[in-house]
Amino acid sequence: MRCTRRRIQISKWRCLVVKISLETNNQLVDISEKGFPYEVCGFLLGEIRYGEKESDGMDNEFDIKEILVCENINKETPEIRFEMKEGEYEHAEVVAKDKGLRIIGIYHSHPDHKSYASPTDNLYAQPDTIYLIYSIMNAKFNELKGYILNTKDWELQEIKIETT
Repeated sequence: MRCTRRRIQISKWRCLVVKISLETNNQLVDISEKGFPYEVCGFLLGEIRYGEKESDGMDNEFDIKEILVCENINKETPEIRFEMKEGEYEHAEVVAKDKGLRIIGIYHSHPDHKSYASPTDNLYAQPDTIYLIYSIMNAKFNELKGYILNTKDWELQEIKIETT
């Protein structure tokens, strides 16, 4: 098993949960390893269950149901940056809607780097969106970290993932 079942306490009153099946997680690990030495990317499709109404979004529950693989079209520095085709987001919205889901996040890999949220990741982060980053060292899975934009300070905050 590559991940363990976990919940993270964000504060003593609320917690954020990101759920992903072991099968889907292992699929993302395989995609990331096969894409080495380049970054891979795609969308996470699923459902969001919202917490308290006036919260900062840190008590929402994200349930990843499917992934949508995208091509990294960055030809200059694909080892350190991904770029999706124009219209890819709109296509993902249609696919998600047809399945009764929505886009709830983005995944990408960090070849030969840890799974940290880079300044570029933070710059493009959106509210109500989770970000999974797969660290691949020497073509082998190293670690997975998840992030969400905390709308109180507008910085990506690390979250933990629960495999189901």
